[in-house]
Amino acid sequence: MKRCLILILLASLMLPSLLTSCAYNSLTISGVSVSDINQTSAVVTWQTGKPSDSQIEYWLTSILTKASSVELKPDQGECSFVIPDSSIVTNHTITLTGLEPNTTYHFRVSSSYEGLTVTSADYIFTTLYVMPTTSPNGYIPRSFTWDYAGSEWTWDMQVPEELYDYYREKPRPPTEDYSVYITDPLDDYFIADLVQRIEGTAWQNSFNEYETVSVAVSFVQSLPYAYDKVTTPYDDYPRYPIETLVDNGGDCEDTSILLAAILNAMDYDIVLLNPPKHVAVGILGGEGIYGVRYEHNGGKYFYIETTKEGWEIGEIPDKYKGESAYIYDIVPIPILTHNWTTTTHRWHVTLKVMVKNLGTARADDVYVFAGFDAGNEMVWNPEKSSLFNLEPGYSTTITLTLDAPVREYTRLIVQIVDDGYAVDKSYSDWFDT
Repeated sequence: MKRCLILILLASLMLPSLLTSCAYNSLTISGVSVSDINQTSAVVTWQTGKPSDSQIEYWLTSILTKASSVELKPDQGECSFVIPDSSIVTNHTITLTGLEPNTTYHFRVSSSYEGLTVTSADYIFTTLYVMPTTSPNGYIPRSFTWDYAGSEWTWDMQVPEELYDYYREKPRPPTEDYSVYITDPLDDYFIADLVQRIEGTAWQNSFNEYETVSVAVSFVQSLPYAYDKVTTPYDDYPRYPIETLVDNGGDCEDTSILLAAILNAMDYDIVLLNPPKHVAVGILGGEGIYGVRYEHNGGKYFYIETTKEGWEIGEIPDKYKGESAYIYDIVPIPILTHNWTTTTHRWHVTLKVMVKNLGTARADDVYVFAGFDAGNEMVWNPEKSSLFNLEPGYSTTITLTLDAPVREYTRLIVQIVDDGYAVDKSYSDWFDT
């Protein structure tokens, strides 16, 4: 349970289940999953409808294919490894060892029973990342000085250049729910180290809980405010916490993301607040906490401004007083995007849709819906794909075949549906069939 701020002096990765049948449905595979993934090993499990033996084939593929639909096969020059197990069981478990850190592997499992063999589809998992203590370009030094409680404070940091480059190269998910920038796990160790420094500073100075949180708040507030269009080529460029530290500041969403990441790592119950054209942080408060607060999930979340020094917890700029705000929990979420291409033959349209998950959680039971605009929120000849799951950072390509309506003025509608909602949609230009 997350902490509540009071003023008293005191991540198994589950892969999509698949049902694969051999002749006459006499042997089936289901529930393929990967668990206990670390830097060098992983455990693969699956079930069969009848007792059978076990085999897994896996092969190495470049981490660069993680965000593409390219699936490399052993016969394309990659090295394939096979691990058999002759035990006759219905619950199958094989442990893969000797894996490389931060590496994507493809695999498929198979089982045999009385001369019949069934093989699963291909799956993917990625081993955990190990940040090297040194990198070819070393570290990026940063020094921060600010005032708190009548004293001047100075922190020196060394940010691994490889970590900073990783975040600079990540795509910006198309969402106003900036929790996705906080729940990305790769910088957890660095944020945890920063939290240790904050809590160590507080202990050395006999700070209470409120003052300890205020040290983190004052540190982030001291960072210079900078407009995205001035510091980047973009009008809107949310930064990951590491970027804000190395870039020495940012605008309201950047500093709010950084502060929320720090307080979340300190185990406080944190939300992001989104009043009109602004982003701030909310912290769950209890006894002795006063000021502007937002009711959410039965708790009171007190406003924290991050863009200027001197704002206390619960104080809010006049322009945002009385304004409603969207509230976002700090939890991993999927963020689905797509693009598509078509080929036509007579009235038949073959639609290929690449769906990407730019979020930090798996999307379950997703499907692609497509059809031709008939007006009044109606569609001609709609088609719907089978349900699929999509892990964070991965993509898949879905193919649908549609029949275009005859002699109509229409356009193609494509939607990505998750949990019953069209979370991403696009349209072609209008055309005559």
